[in-house]
Amino acid sequence: MGIPVYISQDVIAYVIKRASEGSFKDGFDNNKKSPWNEIVNQTMFNNKKKGAYSDMSTEKKMLLKI
Repeated sequence: MGIPVYISQDVIAYVIKRASEGSFKDGFDNNKKSPWNEIVNQTMFNNKKKGAYSDMSTEKKMLLKI
């Protein structure tokens, strides 16, 4: 459509209702038992258990593609 869209870290943080600061840690050995799983699932699927892509809102689907 030719409309310029700018998405910054602050915009993503606002949409997922989280602070836009933090640190990145690489090298988690077991992702299935990560302490972040519950937080990520609550943010993306509005549930403590992992959901499916079809359970996400349109807004969250867009963020996942980014």
